[in-house]
Amino acid sequence: MGESFLRYNLTFCDGILICEVGRSFDNTTDIIQSLINEGLAIHWADIDRNELERLASHNDVRPPLAQIAIDKFGADLVLPLDADEFLYHTGGMNPRDTLEALREDVEYQVLWRTYVYQEEPDYKHFMPDNFTHYRNPVLEHHRKALAHKRLFVDKGAAYTAGAHALSYPEDHKGATAIEYPPGLLYAHFPLRSKPQLMTKVILNHIRKWSDPSIIKRGEGFQLGKIYAHLKEHGQISADDMTRQSIEYGVTDNRLRETLSKAEGQILIEGRMDVSFCADKLGLRYTDYRLYKDVFLKAMLIEVESTLKLLSSKIEEKDESARQNDELTPQIDILLQQIRALTVQSDALTQQIADIYDSKTWKTGKLLQRVFRFFVPPKQNT
Repeated sequence: MGESFLRYNLTFCDGILICEVGRSFDNTTDIIQSLINEGLAIHWADIDRNELERLASHNDVRPPLAQIAIDKFGADLVLPLDADEFLYHTGGMNPRDTLEALREDVEYQVLWRTYVYQEEPDYKHFMPDNFTHYRNPVLEHHRKALAHKRLFVDKGAAYTAGAHALSYPEDHKGATAIEYPPGLLYAHFPLRSKPQLMTKVILNHIRKWSDPSIIKRGEGFQLGKIYAHLKEHGQISADDMTRQSIEYGVTDNRLRETLSKAEGQILIEGRMDVSFCADKLGLRYTDYRLYKDVFLKAMLIEVESTLKLLSSKIEEKDESARQNDELTPQIDILLQQIRALTVQSDALTQQIADIYDSKTWKTGKLLQRVFRFFVPPKQNT
């Protein structure tokens, strides 16, 4: 998705500031460097890795990125884009024409238009060209803010989590008008293929073991719904992919209400209109055939990383906990289990290879075995 995202959004943006929060398991970094070598205005955010991880743990990366864009690169407008989002004009115009006409003193919020998976895509061409239908707008409640630098500089504005709005200091709250820029939408492509879904959903679930607070905060609930489906059914069909695309990010309670408002018209035909720049969107470096290999590699790395982190947390607490003699036997048992799990991690290679080779994507029982390797069984006390 990365090359399609960068080539398109740079047809109307002066530059793109990239912040890679998670690990990259494929050749994304190489693709980005190749695009930079072509002369495209792509820049890596200069943020210390430890600081970046701290910010990401609080879902707070966008405010410093906006500040860098304004201070270092002289940005007049800051657009907070995720890699599956494409700002476009419904009339086929260059979005820049509308962006340049926006007022400096207004907070603009752009609605999502979520495109729906219907079949496995042709990986050789601009990714959004594979999607012919989007879901009914009544299912959309997410939007993303964009604003002129004056709101950041003069009113102390900052992006909220997810960049769905701006927050202001107490003395500026409620003083800024909010409008929707005419004709602009964010084309959103959360689920693009079965390999992409498997990688996104399963790795997200493994990462939650590293930070249980994520589960408590309820982040990524839509990925949790898909994971539960995979665990129950052991596979995901094309129809299930379509249904998950339609329901993506919509809570069950709200789904019942909004589907009734759709009046039977769930899918609406209409490609993302890129007519103003179609000749600039040819892909040169992307090979999505590698995605299945990426899935296997990413699974191994994430599981190993999680094991090491869990082990280190136990070790850190070990010395202080040993001061209580009653806890010492239990600590010894836990340490033995963690060390045994680390040794057993090599066996995951074959387990995950089975997932990779499965033509029907039957992952349920296999994943249960995978997680038994690094989740210690409860001890009777």
